[in-house]
Amino acid sequence: MGGKASVGGRKWAARRTDADGIAETEVIGTGAVPPELADNRLLVELVKGGDVVAREPLEAARSRHIAARP
Repeated sequence: MGGKASVGGRKWAARRTDADGIAETEVIGTGAVPPELADNRLLVELVKGGDVVAREPLEAARSRHIAARP
């Protein structure tokens, strides 16, 4: 049994895009987010300590999703 290594700590997720801005792959890591992926992070803090810290209209999320698809 086993074979899967686990790394503790906070993770980040980002989407790598091609020259046309189309999503190619998703990258997950620990530590600092590489500068070339900083603008394409997938995780957004919406609630912190029980308080809403960010909001986004559903239509904005839909538009971003459509733009990222080939």
